[in-house]
Amino acid sequence: MRLFQKIGTLFFITFYLFFQSTILFCQIDSLSIKYKKQIDSLVKIKVDSILLNQKKAVIIPKNPIFQYRLIGDGFTMQGNINRILLSARAEISLNTKFLQFDSNPRFIFGEQNTNLAERDFFMDINTSLVHQKKVYLFGLGAYEFSNLRGILERILAGGGVGVHLVRKNNVQISMSNAIFFERTDFLRRTDFQTWRNSTRLKLKYSLWQNRFNFLHYVFYQPSLEDASNVRWNFNTIIEMPIFNGLNFRISVDNFYESFVVDNRKNNDLTTRFGFSWGNKRGR
Repeated sequence: MRLFQKIGTLFFITFYLFFQSTILFCQIDSLSIKYKKQIDSLVKIKVDSILLNQKKAVIIPKNPIFQYRLIGDGFTMQGNINRILLSARAEISLNTKFLQFDSNPRFIFGEQNTNLAERDFFMDINTSLVHQKKVYLFGLGAYEFSNLRGILERILAGGGVGVHLVRKNNVQISMSNAIFFERTDFLRRTDFQTWRNSTRLKLKYSLWQNRFNFLHYVFYQPSLEDASNVRWNFNTIIEMPIFNGLNFRISVDNFYESFVVDNRKNNDLTTRFGFSWGNKRGR
C-alpha cells in the first residue's frame, strides 16, 4: 500500500513540474516574440529617421557665407559695321543669420566703327533683413552713368519688402516691391528727380541635375509723380557648368526708358556670350 502511495505521489509531483514548465516556456516564448517585435520596430524607425535626415541633407545644401561670381562676356562683329562690345561684372554677397549684403557692379565698353558707343558703369548695394524667412525686408542704393543713354549721373536709394513664393532645390520664385528716390542728370536734356515704385519678379530653375541653370528678372518701375515716366527691363541668363565653378553663360537684356536724350532709342536689347566663375549659385 505504501508503495502505491509513493508511486502516486511521485507521479503527481512529476505531472505538476511538467505543467508548470510548459506554462513558463509559453510565457517566455510570448514575451520573446513581443520584445522582438518592439526591437524590430525601434530599429526600423531609427533607420528610417537616419535615411530621411540623409535625404534632407542632400536636397538642401548649405550655402557658403561669402559667395562670389566673376563674369566676362561680349561679342565682336567685322564687316560693313565693325562692332565691339565687352562686359565685365561681378556678383558678391555676404550671408549672415539675419542679414544679407549683395553688390552687382558692372562695366560695359563698346565701339562701333571706332566710335565710342558704350562706356557704362553701374554699382548697387542691397541689404536684406531676415532674408531666410518667407517675408523679408530690404534696402537698396545704386550709382550709374551711361554714355549709351546719355546719362551723366543717376543716384537712387530706397527700400521695400520681398516674398519667397517658392523655395525648392531646383525652383525658386520670389517677388518684391520697393519705393525709392531717384535723381538723374542727363547729357542733353532736362534733368529730373522723382519717387518711383519698383516691382520685381525673379524666377530661377535648373534642369537635368543643374546642367542647365536659368535665371529671369522682370522689373517695372513707374514714377509716382509722372505716369509717363516709366522704366522696365527684362533679363534672361542661361549658365551651363563646365568645370569646378566655371560656367558658359548666355545673357539677354532688354532695357526700356520713356525719358531719353535726343537721338537715342527708348529700348535697348543686347545678347552676350561669355563665361562666369565662382561659388555663387545665382543672384
